[in-house]
Amino acid sequence: MKKSFRFIAIILSIAWLLFLFRTDSYYSIYLILGINSIYYYSISHKCITQTEISKEKKAAIIFSLLFSIMVTCGNYKIFINNIYALIFIFFGGLFVGVSLYMTLSSIINKILKKYQRNDTLNTKKLFLFSFFLILTIDLFYLFFVAYPGNVSTDSISQIKQIMTGVYSNHHPYWHTRLMGLFINLGISIFGNINAGIAFFSVFQILFVALCFSYIVLSVWQFTKSKKATIFSLIFIAFMPYNICYSCTLWKDVIFSMCVAVFITVLARIIRLDNSPVNYLILILSGIGFGLFRSNGWLALILSFIFICFFLKKGDKRIIITLSSVIILTGILRGPILKNLKVQSTESAESLSIPIQQISRVIYDGNDLSAEQEKLVNKLVTTNEIKTRYKPYISDPIKTIINTSKEKSNYLSEHKADYLKLWISVGLKYPGEYLKAWIDQTKGYWNGGYNYWVAASYVEKNSYGIQRIVKIPLFEVLFYYYLNLFNLPVIKLFTSIGFNIWLVMFIIIHGISNKNKTTLSLVPLIGIWGTLLVATPVFCEFRYIYCLFTTLPIIATFPFLLMDQ
Repeated sequence: MKKSFRFIAIILSIAWLLFLFRTDSYYSIYLILGINSIYYYSISHKCITQTEISKEKKAAIIFSLLFSIMVTCGNYKIFINNIYALIFIFFGGLFVGVSLYMTLSSIINKILKKYQRNDTLNTKKLFLFSFFLILTIDLFYLFFVAYPGNVSTDSISQIKQIMTGVYSNHHPYWHTRLMGLFINLGISIFGNINAGIAFFSVFQILFVALCFSYIVLSVWQFTKSKKATIFSLIFIAFMPYNICYSCTLWKDVIFSMCVAVFITVLARIIRLDNSPVNYLILILSGIGFGLFRSNGWLALILSFIFICFFLKKGDKRIIITLSSVIILTGILRGPILKNLKVQSTESAESLSIPIQQISRVIYDGNDLSAEQEKLVNKLVTTNEIKTRYKPYISDPIKTIINTSKEKSNYLSEHKADYLKLWISVGLKYPGEYLKAWIDQTKGYWNGGYNYWVAASYVEKNSYGIQRIVKIPLFEVLFYYYLNLFNLPVIKLFTSIGFNIWLVMFIIIHGISNKNKTTLSLVPLIGIWGTLLVATPVFCEFRYIYCLFTTLPIIATFPFLLMDQ
């Protein structure tokens, strides 16, 4: 690498860091990547040959372009009135992106050169040890720190449905019924609501431990590396958000475990074996994938289409299995819910982005035609928008529509009119739409933001559900441990955007090296993609918790090249 080129790269990397100092994202993550870039270009002539650069060049350029676009767009407020900031952030980001890709690729290549698959472990003992370790930690947390479980506002909404018997699909109906099965059983056995909640919490902890143990076992069978297996088990068992989520009454927990198992078993079928057990697990996890979040159903269909397109003709069993999963979940979500007369999700729930975009145009003081304003006022007045709009969450505006049956019905009956409104306003104010979209989604693709991760409490309620802390000292210690993940370097573990960059690297690296296991990442990208078009919150950790439950297995994918 020429000395003048390396000098320019170092200068642009430094400028990138300086201009990003005013970011509202995690600066510590930019700082780590910027320092890596400066170091990389300082010593690149010593450790990277021209052949290696040529081999990775195309992949690194594609990665760096996507990376730089994400960082630049996520920080548009810095350069909106400063063209120099735009130039240095974008072009500096290209060099930082290349250095990140090449650094990760170099680490993988060094490990592969030294890697020998000669370790031995008893798979049955590994599975059982992992299961009981995770189970013990999570049960300890439940019974001594968080009894009867973590119950948020959304949890109370589902519990209300269970107690009243009046169900809706605002929160997935089948997840609410699953909760109700264990809560009612716990109440009938122990005679109180706290025990009922705890009964479901124990079931969920067992389910989480079972799924994570399967993932740890798969890490071992993929890598045959004791170090990789032990690291993945430690990461899973002791990561505080995993502990906290294990007994949190959210659809996101079981859904994310189903996604993780679905991706794992898909990778196993592609790489290891086509045993009937794997197909059974694919069916069961696929049903949870399609039922327990509304965007999961869409992501499952998109995954099916993509996988069918890229699979070889001989892999018909996967196509048949996934077809049966989609048909079954489609029946459970459609005809059966209709027959049970379950109230459907409000129309506004899937329109967070369009609602935010039109609201942003009004909030920033732009003019609408009389006809457009009249249509908006049917749902929410312009004055309400100007006082209640928040660029990072759609709930303030969306709630105005959802809490009025008249407004919600009007939106359902006039979808075509509002589609025309959204298009016509967008054509006039495309910049406002872009800003609204960035502010509503940037937490899922930029460095990371200060936003809550876990709901470790019991929401006030009228059902008698109360937090009981058996050992207060353990509660203090746990939350001290949880808060450690707010420290600069450790934020890497909770940054959605940074971990999406890692997934992006794994995908591009896998495609460039023709790693067929990369295909199993399609479901995760499908879920991420649905958030980019419909998320109600800009950086909700639980919405993309499946990214973090799958990390231990997908981190092994770049190291599987030796088997091809």
